[in-house]
Amino acid sequence: MNSNKETVDSYLKQLCTGDADSAFHALLEAPDEAVPFIIEGYNRLDPEARATVIKILAERNCPSISLFLETALQDQDDLVWKASVNALVHIGTTESIKILERAKARLSTKANCRMKSWLDEAIEELQRDSSSLNPP
Repeated sequence: MNSNKETVDSYLKQLCTGDADSAFHALLEAPDEAVPFIIEGYNRLDPEARATVIKILAERNCPSISLFLETALQDQDDLVWKASVNALVHIGTTESIKILERAKARLSTKANCRMKSWLDEAIEELQRDSSSLNPP
């Protein structure tokens, strides 16, 4: 298990400094046991790498990342919260809609209009496709 952590840490560093494409594919194809290590290393990354981690986890269709994505929605960096919105739409569960609605409810009246617009669009897309939503 420790070697998984070391391997994941190495790939996460590559996302920031090395061959990001190779690291992306390695993390995408890593065993399920690596997911907690990917999430653990997330906060040590720069915004571009954090957004990439979100894409990786969404592509892996990890059912346990909903809470992680809800937290990522609160990131101040546009790349990161947009990646989280896109991941929730990609995952396409009823829980995704609930998370997006909670994020929208947390926005203050002075909140970023662009973020509200992204959330509205994502919620509408998921509701439009609600007959094909994945179970939570």
